[in-house]
This record gives sequence, structure tokens and C-alpha cells, in this order.
Amino acid sequence: NTDAKSDHSAILIGCRAGSTRRSNAALDSPGGFGMPIQTRRDDDGQTLVIRIEGRFDFSTHQAFRDAYEHGDPHIRNYIVDLSDTTYLDSSALGMLLLLRDYAGGDSAGIVIENCNNDVRRILSISNFEQLFNIR
Repeated sequence: NTDAKSDHSAILIGCRAGSTRRSNAALDSPGGFGMPIQTRRDDDGQTLVIRIEGRFDFSTHQAFRDAYEHGDPHIRNYIVDLSDTTYLDSSALGMLLLLRDYAGGDSAGIVIENCNNDVRRILSISNFEQLFNIR
């Protein structure tokens, strides 16, 4: 599903505003099934929303990195939307830490939202509440 739900400004990984394309991460995962990562700029123009569907694991590291290393100087904040994420592993935790470093470390404006109970438990066990705003 490449729809951006109710937001019409969706950007799929590897694209700039106005174009759409699927990330090749979908082809790289075991079994040929992909985990799309979609990005869109929030209404404030300064927040990048990164939505992860399915498994958030090592097979998605390049697509996740491409999602935020876009070079847009207007982006100040990040929202990682895990509403459709079914699983995450230690490499996903590492990717979140890399995003935090990229976004400014302790002063980073990152929100992780819409976690299911299993994902929230993993984030809690890893003490990510100390590093991220989780809602």
C-alpha cells in the first residue's frame, strides 16, 4: 500500500517532493517481501514523519537511513510512526540511535509514536524513554 492515508504530500524513500517511488529495500528482504518506509513532511514544514510498516530490522537499514539523510535544511524534528510496525530488533534500536545522533544528540527533536505493546516493551527494556519522547 503506497497511499499516504489522509496526507497527500507523501514521499516514498529515495524521492524528493512531487515524485513517488518504492525503496529497493522491499526487494532485499528475505522471501522477497518488503517493509516499506514512507516519509512525509508534517504540516509545520519542519517535521519529517517516517512511517515503518512490518518488520523494522537490519534489512531496512539503508531505506531507514535514506529516509532522514535527505539534506533538507528545513527539517528540525522527526516523528517515527510505528503504528504498522510488527517487530523490531537490536539493529532497529541502533538505527534509532543513529537518527538521534544525526538529529543533534541530546538536543534532537524525535518522537516515537503509535507503538504496539511488544514494540513498546522492547523500547522500555532498552531504556529508550531516557533518549526519546515515546507516545
